[in-house]
Amino acid sequence: MKQLVQWLKNHWEMPAIFAGSFLLRFFYTFGRLPHRDALFYVEAAREKDGAAVYGPSDSLPPLFHYILVAANAFSLPVYETGLAVNLLAGSAVVVGVYLISLELFARKHLAWGAALLAATHPGLIEYSATAMRDAPYHCCFVFAVYFGIRLAKYQTVGSALMYGVLGALAILFRKEGVELLVILIVWLGVSVFVFPQENRLRRLSLVFISTVTFFLILISVCAGIYFADKSPWLFHLVGKL
Repeated sequence: MKQLVQWLKNHWEMPAIFAGSFLLRFFYTFGRLPHRDALFYVEAAREKDGAAVYGPSDSLPPLFHYILVAANAFSLPVYETGLAVNLLAGSAVVVGVYLISLELFARKHLAWGAALLAATHPGLIEYSATAMRDAPYHCCFVFAVYFGIRLAKYQTVGSALMYGVLGALAILFRKEGVELLVILIVWLGVSVFVFPQENRLRRLSLVFISTVTFFLILISVCAGIYFADKSPWLFHLVGKL
């Protein structure tokens, strides 16, 4: 507990940014009607077969859908659960933007400026104030970029693991997350053909760790959902990623 208090004292900016962003998004939800697409996700979560709602020609990555399915299974309010996930994820995006700016420029006033822009961005507020999959995707993507920057700068195993985990979660929220896998492939090429031979083996091993983690998380989540639900619809979704 003492360590947590000390950490909060040393890094007070992050909880402050998160709290401010959360309050702004929370109050924005007052008096707003649910977005049409959010009601669509809620209806799909309440159906035993999501394909009956989404349709045979449409597909979405499964993670947000099954978060809502789990809420429904535990008799939690489905829309409100999705809204809570989005409020938390959307507020965390602002913290991620702050950390990326601090990592790139090493100046707190620039990082605060970037966080302020992200906190008040109308599009990011809109995505955070409803029950859709965009804010969780943005959260995973932004923090994957942050750990990707740390991976390139410091070449640590922890950053490689986090990049793989967050990249897999991003693609499970939105298929655009495949861009993070493309970044890994580009980093592999740069490591081999552009950077000097010094530490090349370590760079390659870190790319390997990220890639293996990426696919392990992706396959594990999909397999877990399938064995829990026994729905071939999941394979239809994953096949479209």
